[in-house]
Formats: sequence, structure tokens, C-alpha cells
Amino acid sequence: MSNSGSGVALTAGLNAIMQNDLLIREFEDALFPEQKFRGEALPELWEANIGQTLIESRMGIMTPDTRPKKIGQDPTPRARPNTEHWKVVAQPYNETVDTHMPTSYVALAELILKDAQNLGMLAGQTFDHIVRNKIYSAYVSGNTYTDVGANNSVALHVANLKGFNYTLDSDGMPTAVSSANPLKVGINVGLSTGTVQNIVTNNTVIGTSPDDNTNPDGPGYLTLGTAVTVSAGASVIAGNAPFIVRVGGASTTNGIASSNQFTLDTLLTAVTRMKNNYIPRYPDGLYHCHLDPTSIQQIFRDSAFQLLFRGTEVSSVEFANGVLSRLYGVKLIENTECPQPLTISTYDNISADVIVPMGVNDGTEIHRPIVLGYPAIYEKYLDEERFITEAGVLGKIGSFHVTANGGYQVVTDRVRFIMRAPMDRLQETIAQTFSFKGDWGIPSDSVSGDAALYKRCVVIEHGA
Repeated sequence: MSNSGSGVALTAGLNAIMQNDLLIREFEDALFPEQKFRGEALPELWEANIGQTLIESRMGIMTPDTRPKKIGQDPTPRARPNTEHWKVVAQPYNETVDTHMPTSYVALAELILKDAQNLGMLAGQTFDHIVRNKIYSAYVSGNTYTDVGANNSVALHVANLKGFNYTLDSDGMPTAVSSANPLKVGINVGLSTGTVQNIVTNNTVIGTSPDDNTNPDGPGYLTLGTAVTVSAGASVIAGNAPFIVRVGGASTTNGIASSNQFTLDTLLTAVTRMKNNYIPRYPDGLYHCHLDPTSIQQIFRDSAFQLLFRGTEVSSVEFANGVLSRLYGVKLIENTECPQPLTISTYDNISADVIVPMGVNDGTEIHRPIVLGYPAIYEKYLDEERFITEAGVLGKIGSFHVTANGGYQVVTDRVRFIMRAPMDRLQETIAQTFSFKGDWGIPSDSVSGDAALYKRCVVIEHGA
């Protein structure tokens, strides 16, 4: 934690909670426990200005050539491997709360500490949701379904367009789909609950048209290369769609029933997929799996899991405490922020149909554990301490102590916390604010492994 601050000319009690780190401790303690998804992001300092776009590149690997070379002949230079690109945009994220001093003058210090704690929790959940939404949006992309039927038509209305808007060109750059740049898709022309993923008709997408232009990944029309006749609920899967493990083998989320429970075998399928694509583990030597309490409950019910602990159920840490630590080389992280209707708000920049499909589903509650490899996502952040000149926030910024009348600030976990002295005409309202500037980017992994994009995570879908 790096600290810099200028003080607020207030009571001795308020000065004490600042100088003794009590204020930032309240903010930081609330911030950290709420960032399980953000904790998976690899942070990298980004020297940029607000609004600036950065295109990152990552090169693939060369294929070994085991053929012997001719004696006395210089080796022929190998072609460079393909390159993939991913984009981040420097953007501001912030929230603020006001504390009116005369309202609670007697307990002012306690109220300010409480506001700092609530603000820290808000910051933690905000950044955690941003990372969660970006990861899940990428790793369930290219998987959708028809929400209305189509009769010998090239216009197919689907629940979401995420993953169907572009393909990657030979340089690894996203290029909009068109008749000259088609995207291969497979369409299940059977029933909405069809469970065999290979009963499909091969087709192409040559255009997309969202219902709402401000939400290009939301519901809309796919323009196909060949007309089809399908019923509502037919799966539409991009040829480069990420791999999703659906318990029971359903072709879409809508085919998952409540009996399709999460099992150890399901987890092993996801891990095997990642190993086959040479996905690196985290520095702790493990893959990471985030799963909600319902998924954990179902593992405890799994007969294969119970067999592992037969004869030790009472004494084992797992059964004694109802917690899981690691299985099959995977670190299991209980995370209540895994996407569910109650954890997705109207402020989340994610289509509800991407994460919580409704409509033709029979009402089964869908849960989505996710297994992550390293690094699945990058956090590109701007150093906000450099934003402050000697003038500071209405006062000189020095070491962590009270020196001026303008404000107090501290940077922790790349998040800036600011307390502003009362600046209203009556000097009665203190403002507390958090600020972060940067973005989170997800490489496509298009230059290694099989044809699927986004191979460093695997989403698992099961019923409740």
C-alpha cells in the first residue's frame, strides 16, 4: 500500500483516525474481500492519458520441424508465428458519498468511518463485477439461441449477438463480419431442448443487426449465408466459440434441467480441456475455479466426491467445515458473485440473456462455475498518484499526515481514496470518493491450440 495525503482541518478525533490509518483501514478492509474475480487479473502499469486506446499484441509459437537439414546448407528463415491483438481503453471509474457533519456531530468520527467502509465495499464489488462481466461475456460468447422461429429465412433473431459481430483477420485484428468476411456457425435445427451438439446445419453469418444500437451484443438479427427453417430455442454456435461444459450435454443453456448437477467429472472435463490447449497454471501451480455455494453443495452430494472421503467424513476438513480447497490440481474459490439473477444489476454492462437466459427455458436456475488459467485477464491501470501536483487536492501532498486544509487521499490496491474537506458555503459536508482509471483486457488466444477463441477459461453450466 502506498500512501500520500493532505489533511482536513477538522476535530482532533478526525485527525487521529487519519493519522492512525483507521480511515483507510476501514476502506481497504471492505475493498479487499469483495475482489475475488479482480484478484485473478494480472496488473500492469499503463502510461496513458484518459480516453487513450492501447492495442496489445501477443505472438504465437512456432511449430517444430523435426526433418533433418541438408549438410552444408544454411537454414531457411522461419516465418514469424501468427499474432493476436486485444484492446483496452483508459476509462475512469469512481463513486462518492457525502457526510453532513451537523446531522451526526456527536458521532462524526464513527459515521465517517462507516461511510469509508461502505464506500470500500462499493468499490470492491464494482471492480469485481467489471472483471466478472468481462470474463463471462468473453467465455460464453458465440453461443446463443433463436428466441423466435424462422421459416426458410436468412434473417434469424437470436437472444444475443455477442461473439457473432466479428472474426479475426490474418493479423489477429477483429474485423466485422460480412459477405467477404463470413463467420462459420452451426445451427441446431431440432427441438429447443435437443441434447446432441452435432445435429447442426453448417452455415455462415455475414451480418448482424442489434435491436438496440447502443447494445451491439444484445438481442438482434443474424444475417445468414443460407436460408434455414428452425423453431424457437434452436442453438446457434459460432465456429470459433469458446468451449462450454453443459452438464447433460445440452446444445444450449435452455436444455439444462434441474437434474443436471455439478460433479467432479464435470470439473475434470473442463481441466482436461485446458491442459490439452497448454493453458498455463497460476503461480501457485493450480488452475482456479470460482463457484457459488450451490455448486459446492452439489459437489458434496456427488458420489465420486463422497468416495474420496469414505471413512473420513467426520474428521476431514472438507466435511467438518463444509469448504473445499483443491481438487484435480484446481484451487476451488467459493464466490457468491458468480453470475446469478440476484448478483446482476441494471448497472452491469452485460446482457441478461448472455448470463441468465430466460424465455424458452423451463425455469431451471442456471449456475456457472468457471475454471481459469493464467493469465486470463489483464488489469491495465494508470498511476493516480501522478495526477497530483504539488498543489495537490487544494493543498500540498506530502507524507501520510495532516498538513493542509483541502483534503486527504491515499492510494491502496491501485484505487485512490479521497476525503475532501467541507467545500460547501456552510462548510458542513465532507465528501469521500474512490477513483480508478484504466481497463481490463482479455486476450483471444487465437494463435495457439484449436480454433476456439478464449481458451484460458472454461465455463460450466448446470442446474440447481
